Amino acid sequence: MGVSWDEAKAFCAWLTETERKAHHISEKQEYRLPTDAEWSKAVGKSKYPWGNEWPPPEGAGNYFDDAAVANLPGEGWKQIPGNDGFAGTSPVGSFKPNPFGLYDVSGNVRQWCEDWYRKEMNEKSLLDKYPNLKEDGGGEKYRVVRGASWDVSAAERLLSFGRGGYTPGRRYNYCGFRCVLSGLEIVSAKDEKSSVPLESLPQSAPPNATGAQTLTRVYVKKYGVSALLPTDVFPDAKKLSESDQSFLQGNSWSRQTTLTFSSVREPLAKVYAECATEHSPQAPSKTVQYKVLKPTWFVVSGDLGPQADASLGFYTKGVKKDSFVVIMHFQWREDDFPFSEETFTAMSREFDGN
Repeated sequence: MGVSWDEAKAFCAWLTETERKAHHISEKQEYRLPTDAEWSKAVGKSKYPWGNEWPPPEGAGNYFDDAAVANLPGEGWKQIPGNDGFAGTSPVGSFKPNPFGLYDVSGNVRQWCEDWYRKEMNEKSLLDKYPNLKEDGGGEKYRVVRGASWDVSAAERLLSFGRGGYTPGRRYNYCGFRCVLSGLEIVSAKDEKSSVPLESLPQSAPPNATGAQTLTRVYVKKYGVSALLPTDVFPDAKKLSESDQSFLQGNSWSRQTTLTFSSVREPLAKVYAECATEHSPQAPSKTVQYKVLKPTWFVVSGDLGPQADASLGFYTKGVKKDSFVVIMHFQWREDDFPFSEETFTAMSREFDGN
């Protein structure tokens, strides 16, 4: 509480350095603020963080209720019915966690996110209700805050999808932060020496984040891995996290752009050799243009040959996960969608078996 965005970022940097020196995290890991997209995932899909009903049930969180107005002067306060026992902030863990095990996703204090605030982040109904949310300074003046706080009682300000934008250098007695630990990097294909943490891409990254495609992080439930996928190509990608589905068909006229996840209990080198074999009975026109084998993963890409009046490209990555090799096989008709090298770099580095 009472910490600016700049100070929260400085704390994350200090914690990263401290934990690395103590060998508690690797050089590729770092602490940072959550992205707006990560916050959306954490808060869930219900209307409010606790569900769809109003007012919040007892124990839902620390909001502006009878406890908050008990010692305030005057009358006419519009508090939420009930008493959570705290007139102001409460210790973390005072209320039950959400289904993901996260405490105070809403209530207690608002929390800083990595992103710049843009008015388009909020729905029109919320912008009409609170015109101040339309002011975003061109998209690079305020930082996103999510969640509500101990001083909030209006239902519209407790909506799960609501965002605020605060000046990053200012402190507020109703705003704090939480850290997340990220562990991967994306290296630009244009500059192999420059890299940024993978999770600094929002869950729905803008097209220029990868050079071409909009990518979304998706959990593949059947194999317990996550992948960064082009959801403009695979709009049903969320089904991978909701069921044991392991196959997606692209949103294209040809129906030949597909994505498949599978696993085999074989040595990594053997699986790699099979994937890198050209002109097999299953793919007689297959040619390999790129292949690499590392101790814990491999990549093979190339061309499956002409199909009707167009060629099919493919990209396969296999990663070790316990005693299995989990495989992501992506094939596309080249006149369906253009895929940039940056897109494959991002997809490949995200798919690491975690």
